[in-house]
Amino acid sequence: HPHLAGILFDRPPTIAAARSFLQSQAVADRVQRVGGDLVAEIPLQADLYLLKGVLQQWDDEEAVAIILKNCRNAMPDGAKLVIVERLLPERATDDPAAIMLDLHMMTITGGRARSLADVEALLSDAGLAPLSVGRTSSGLSIIQCA
Repeated sequence: HPHLAGILFDRPPTIAAARSFLQSQAVADRVQRVGGDLVAEIPLQADLYLLKGVLQQWDDEEAVAIILKNCRNAMPDGAKLVIVERLLPERATDDPAAIMLDLHMMTITGGRARSLADVEALLSDAGLAPLSVGRTSSGLSIIQCA
């Protein structure tokens, strides 16, 4: 989709390291790189915001109060938020990798993997609502919100 352009918003060290990767993928001219901290503020307006593997690094309070509300505050009318995470299954045996991720997140970051109901509750607390939920063949879920 060569007509699309995007903004990579991340901490300054990540932004600096991203340049060579974006060049290797032949998209550097279509990706604006902006350094910042989504915990402090998201100073950018866009049509779509994408969080991949971010919420699982935070506990519920920080995920809502900081990250999701910062996204919501930055979003202009009509914008969407897409969350890509591995969701916890109903039964542990349905997705052992999700259970291992949950243990890893709790131990390393203090965050956790969540079920779809957990994510929906966080979204509601932040003034967002899920529009659609899909699952990829790799086990990740894609939650589109507004």
